[in-house]
Amino acid sequence: MLSVENLAGGYGPVQVLRDLAFDVPEGGVVAVLGPNGSGKTTTLRALSGMLNRTSGVARLGGEDLLRRDPAAIARLGVAHVPEGRGTLTELTVEENLRVGGYVLGRSPAVEERIEMCFEYFPVLRERSRQKAGHLSGGEQQMLAISRALMLDPKLMLLDEPSLGLAPNLTRSVFEALATINHERQVAMLIVEQNAALALELATKAFVLESGRIVLEGEADDIKNDEALRRAYLGY
Repeated sequence: MLSVENLAGGYGPVQVLRDLAFDVPEGGVVAVLGPNGSGKTTTLRALSGMLNRTSGVARLGGEDLLRRDPAAIARLGVAHVPEGRGTLTELTVEENLRVGGYVLGRSPAVEERIEMCFEYFPVLRERSRQKAGHLSGGEQQMLAISRALMLDPKLMLLDEPSLGLAPNLTRSVFEALATINHERQVAMLIVEQNAALALELATKAFVLESGRIVLEGEADDIKNDEALRRAYLGY
């Protein structure tokens, strides 16, 4: 699905990412772990066309992502759920979802996908006419994920989906992601500070430190190796 080789990038003169190489298999879930400032968010931004300086190769189904702008990357099937959710607070829940499906125009698929989102997150149906800015943090995260689903993506890039959520809401969001991955075979690349929860969902994981991959492997192997967890993940 996604193949990355020698990925480097940063902001202006500041180099953040250094020679990253990893794969996300079709329908797979890969967790990106590491301390603050290690380059996790920058990795997602590079893949979604949000950095002005990148090098290397990142291919989605053979299509090179690094030579395209964000809109073209979205049309290829990459949906980015940014840190902070990025909901359009003055628009209603339903309007946010329609914005997410803008590439579909007036296709009947828009209504079908809105209904699909409501099935995954029933609370959004109840709030469909409510402005997104009036939703709780957990509901806004559900809306951000749903808006990404409106693209019918091949790959979802999720940046800190548990950020600011109560433990029970965090669990609900991750359960929904697991269901979406299983039912729709959407591949996922997840940046997450809650390493234990991310490793439950993921099939593979890698750890970044100062923009480099310092550990990678099967999620279960990392989760069950106490020495690795303590050395690289701090728990």
